[in-house]
Amino acid sequence: MSKEEIRKFAEYLEIPALVHFTPLANLASILEHGLLCRDDIGDGAEINDELRLDGRTNTISASIAFPNSNMFFKYRQEKGGLWAVVGISKRVLWDLDCLFCKHNAADARISNVSDELLSSPAALKSMYEEHIGLPSRAVQKLRKYDPTDVQAEVLIKGHVHPKYIVGVVFPDTPSKERHAHLTTKRKVIEHSRNKGFFAARSYVRR
Repeated sequence: MSKEEIRKFAEYLEIPALVHFTPLANLASILEHGLLCRDDIGDGAEINDELRLDGRTNTISASIAFPNSNMFFKYRQEKGGLWAVVGISKRVLWDLDCLFCKHNAADARISNVSDELLSSPAALKSMYEEHIGLPSRAVQKLRKYDPTDVQAEVLIKGHVHPKYIVGVVFPDTPSKERHAHLTTKRKVIEHSRNKGFFAARSYVRR
């Protein structure tokens, strides 16, 4: 029943997709083979978060509708290079085993909570509550499907098959053209530096 509740709530919110940001060097492999959790990634892939302080290395970190722009900006500044944002079908929310984190997964308020509780419909719904210490949803001008905390995460267990990869946001035209043979049936968007999905959610929404 909980999977059905999750599906109904996701459809009520009109969630467009989940998103996952990654160095552009990883994109071809993701489009061909899907997304792998840290435990299953082999040598050669560029890792976003080497520390994984949340401790759940059997999961893939994604955000609902818009990237965790705080972390995305931080990694782009620290690591440099070109990045892409991968769109993931909302179906993973009920097709796959997911953990719903209303704050960053490494936050003690989340990392100390059991998988059983984080996988519940109540945990998904809690991502849309007002949170102490954050501006209200109205002040943030959030859309219905935006989690209250921009750092909220969905941790997807295991492997995300390429059939769930529904789109890509590219940083420039050459990158888009270079991957065109892998994106023929996927939605493609181009957003320049610090625009659109590469900007802060607070700026885009307001």
